[in-house]
Amino acid sequence: MPLPFHNNRHRKMLQQRQVCGDAILPVLLPFMPMKGRRVLELGCGEAGVLDRFLDEGATGVGIDLSQSKIEWAQKFFADKVEDGRMQLDVADIFQWTASCKEKFDIVILKDVIEHVSAKRVLMTLCKSLLADGGVLFVGFPPWSMPFGGHQQMADTIPGKCPWMHLLPPAIYEKWLRIAGEKGERLEGLLELPPIGLSTRDFEKLCRNCELTVLDRRLWLINPIYRSKFNLPSIPLPLPIPLRFDILTTAAWYVVTDSL
Repeated sequence: MPLPFHNNRHRKMLQQRQVCGDAILPVLLPFMPMKGRRVLELGCGEAGVLDRFLDEGATGVGIDLSQSKIEWAQKFFADKVEDGRMQLDVADIFQWTASCKEKFDIVILKDVIEHVSAKRVLMTLCKSLLADGGVLFVGFPPWSMPFGGHQQMADTIPGKCPWMHLLPPAIYEKWLRIAGEKGERLEGLLELPPIGLSTRDFEKLCRNCELTVLDRRLWLINPIYRSKFNLPSIPLPLPIPLRFDILTTAAWYVVTDSL
């Protein structure tokens, strides 16, 4: 079953704030100061990442499909929503971004793109929301990493086995069923294999969308693991061949409209 913190909304929000302050902001600060910037986070969850940007003088908008996550975020940051520094909406990312007329200095897409099948459409929409000189931050677990299939969310111990999601889909499904996975949890685990994302494919996607990679960070130990498991953040040395996705627990990119 999910680890205890997966259902603890306050703890998840604090984890989001911590990883943003410890690692995401240091990646972005070389490209622009935060004060006065307009930030959009797509798939914001409990809005901890977005809130950390507000600490630096930015204002922001957070979008998530989950009504419960947005409701929690509105409780956590009621004062900032009330004074207009933070806007939080329950919305479908594709519908919201397609209709949005505002431009943003920073667009955040963290741990979202690996769940989306129409990746090129999403990246194109994100590009259209960037102000002049704006940047898009994208973070995701590469498909070949130990838990690229998000099987840490499985209800059974056998279902949690690392790298099992790399088996042929029919065998992986049979393994999960034998392990005892069922219902919505099983459906959720099986929806990811067809849309998993490698670092190589992401960089190809950027080229196809005419986006320029400004920064690439590959992590042996994902920075979020500090707050989750008290593990130190450990980057992989660059340059490293992209076939080493199997060692990469998180891939972070800063991209911009082609220069």
